[in-house]
Amino acid sequence: MLLAGASLSIPAWVGAQTATPKKSATAKRSKPMTAAEEAEVARAVADNIADRTGDPPHPAIGTSLKIPNKFKLFDGQDFSESQASGKLLLIYYWASWCPVCKVVSPRLHDFWQKNRSKGVEVLTLSTDIEVQPAFAYIQQRGYKFPTSMAAAAKLGEVMAPRSLPTLMVRSKRGVIVSVDEGEIDADEFKDFLVHL
Repeated sequence: MLLAGASLSIPAWVGAQTATPKKSATAKRSKPMTAAEEAEVARAVADNIADRTGDPPHPAIGTSLKIPNKFKLFDGQDFSESQASGKLLLIYYWASWCPVCKVVSPRLHDFWQKNRSKGVEVLTLSTDIEVQPAFAYIQQRGYKFPTSMAAAAKLGEVMAPRSLPTLMVRSKRGVIVSVDEGEIDADEFKDFLVHL
């Protein structure tokens, strides 16, 4: 994780972790990060990536997110903050007509199946206008992850995707620590486990 050139002041321990290539970016601290520290680091990393790529970071990075209301999933169950509290939550925006989503969705499903017992939760949100194509897409592929319509979740404009698919990673402290847009390799999913 490179933080050079970030516009925010980075906690000293982060600089110490990233300054020496031999140290792992996942090295344990003597005390856990606070949500505010985690948000600051997430924004700094996003700004650094933006500086290198020329693409602006997604506005959700570094913000806190609590699921505001209960809403219905395709299986008839309710989804609420209590289901994701204290867990790593992957929020995945997709559409039934999206060709890249057809590649990423099975990777996400596999990752969730393998890691849900470790504290990983997934919420997939269809951006389809109609419910039926989204529901049929999930049924035909046998996906079991919690799925609803993006309009039902009402996560707000800051959390809205700019392209599809979009995967937002919320840490167990409730901070959006990364937003990936487009194709995600199966190996990239493993990197999210650092936030457990």
